[in-house]
Amino acid sequence: MHCGRPALVFAAILAVTAAGCGPSRPAVAPVRGQITLGGEPVKTGVVWFYPATSGRPAIGEIGADGRYTLGTFAKEDGAMLGSHVVVIESRMVSPPKNRPAAAPAAALPADTPEHIRREFESGLVINAANEITWIVPEKYAAQATTPLRAEVQPGQNAIDFDIPSLTK
Repeated sequence: MHCGRPALVFAAILAVTAAGCGPSRPAVAPVRGQITLGGEPVKTGVVWFYPATSGRPAIGEIGADGRYTLGTFAKEDGAMLGSHVVVIESRMVSPPKNRPAAAPAAALPADTPEHIRREFESGLVINAANEITWIVPEKYAAQATTPLRAEVQPGQNAIDFDIPSLTK
C-alpha cells in the first residue's frame, strides 16, 4: 500500500503541472459574411482566411445563400485576430465530354479499390480529363493571386465580399 502513495502523489503533481503548461491558442473572433458575384449569391464553395504573417488559416463552407461562417480550431469559432489574405474557391467539376460511357473504369489499374472506381465512373474524381468551370474567377482561388484582404477585430465580424462579374 505504501508504494502506491508516491505514484499517486506524482500523478497528481503531473496533472496539475500539465493543466497549466498546455499550449495556448491565439485569440480568435467570430467571422460571418456573404460571398456574392456581381451582386448575386455564390451558391457553393469554400472561403479561407490566411493570416498575413503566420498562423493557422480559418475556413468556411459557402452555403446556397452565399453565406459562410469561419472556423480555425473548431467548426465555427472564427478566425485569428489581425490581417488576412482571403481565398475563395468556387467551381463546378464536370465529367469529360469525350470519355466513353461504357469503358471509363478500364483506364484504372486492376487493383483500384471499388469505392474509387465508383467515384471515377461517376465523374466525382477530378483528373486532367474533367472540365472545371470557375464560378468565382480562378485568380481568387490562390493566395498568390487573390486581391482580397480582410481585418479580423475582437468581437463579432461581418465580412462580405462582392466579386465583380466578368459579364457586367
